[in-house]
This record gives sequence, structure tokens and C-alpha cells, in this order.
Amino acid sequence: MKSAKFVEAAETFTKKDICKEEIIKAGEMALVKMFGGGINDDLDNLRLKKFKEKVMTNRTHVEPQQLPPTSAAGKFHNLRVYHQVQTWLGNELEAIN
Repeated sequence: MKSAKFVEAAETFTKKDICKEEIIKAGEMALVKMFGGGINDDLDNLRLKKFKEKVMTNRTHVEPQQLPPTSAAGKFHNLRVYHQVQTWLGNELEAIN
């Protein structure tokens, strides 16, 4: 069953006029949920927690692609996702910094 918070975060990407900070916040919430984090987790803390779990249970090295993204990587991923969804919806976006 999908979490209401996850659905709410996903719906943020369909809104046309929304600020960058809201996109980043909603996207991080969705990524945290996808990687098994809780409501109070952020990407960097979740990444550290998952790294520690893998170090304690794996007999070989930890593959970075098995970990959640960093908050910086998540930020740019979420902005790209927003742009892609808006393009699919036929909404032209202005180039911004």
C-alpha cells in the first residue's frame, strides 16, 4: 500500500507553478520513502544508516549504487524529474538558476 505522504510528494511534480524548494523537499521525501526511511529521516542520514547496516552484514565491500543518493544528488534528480513531468504535461518552463 502506498503511503499518503509518498503520493502527496509525487503529486507535487504535476503542479505547474511551484518553487524549487518545494520540489526538492517533496522529492527528498519520496526518495527517503523509496529507500525504506522513516518520516524523520533525510537522505544523508539514511545513506549513512544503510551504509552502516551493509558494512555490518556484508562480507565484501559495499557497492555505492546500493545506497540511497546523497542529498545533493537527490536535489538535482528531483529537479530533472520535475522538468520531465512538466514537459510530458505540455508545460513550457522558463530557464532559472
